[in-house]
Amino acid sequence: IIYNKSHNEVSWRQRAARRKLVRGFDEYTQQPIASCSKWLSAALVMSFVDEGRLKVEDTIGKFLPVMTANGKGHITIGHCLANLTGIKQDNETVRMREYSSMHEAMEAIAKMQMEGKPGKTFHYGNAGLQIAAAVIEKISGKKFESLFQERIARPCGMKHTTFGNGNVPLAAGGARGTAMDYMHFLQMILNKGVYDGKRVLNEKSIALMQVNYTKDARIVYTPAAGTGWGYGFGEWVMSESAVSSPGLFGSFPWVDYGKGYCGMLFTVNLRNRERAEL
Repeated sequence: IIYNKSHNEVSWRQRAARRKLVRGFDEYTQQPIASCSKWLSAALVMSFVDEGRLKVEDTIGKFLPVMTANGKGHITIGHCLANLTGIKQDNETVRMREYSSMHEAMEAIAKMQMEGKPGKTFHYGNAGLQIAAAVIEKISGKKFESLFQERIARPCGMKHTTFGNGNVPLAAGGARGTAMDYMHFLQMILNKGVYDGKRVLNEKSIALMQVNYTKDARIVYTPAAGTGWGYGFGEWVMSESAVSSPGLFGSFPWVDYGKGYCGMLFTVNLRNRERAEL
């Protein structure tokens, strides 16, 4: 870490709007990180690819019969990681925590309508990573949170990052963490899968995560912060040498291979339409 600075200038209007604003906000303050979770979840899924227990070309119907029964079995793991499932996103994916089990959540997603061809239709949302999370739970017989702690959090020294212990973790946006924890993860990405001398992901998997898979896709929905960028596996491809995965509440991580560094902007909130510029 070569630079670190914290600000705690919160106006009374901000405090009134967000009652739980903390004092002493710094790099160790734990906050919801929203879509920054996508990068973590995609990395977790790729750890199974590294082991040969999963391929990005595998179809989800191979693991989840309910998807095949509802005409979605041909969607691949790669499609899920890149928001290219072709599934029409709606408020159902936001309600995942209300279900009693991952299987119940998959039944709900399986019944959603299609809005385009998988691999050719980009809709930034939650369904794809939720499906991928169900697949790795099925393969391993373990809960998503346990897998995350074992394969990503502990190897990267992320002691204060968690997806929680609910019945249905939100793989695409449910993590809570700290700026310093996420910096550890970014260091692993910057070093092509290695953190503190230990390999967490294979270099090939890091490279696969950073391919722009949306070049030829029809864009149904992309958030303002991602306008003009391509999308890989759980992360935005900002340029030929930089990648990111910003969150709704103002957490903005990035890795710049061209300049050889990574960074994390961790705020209570930023206006959505100005986030990329800021």
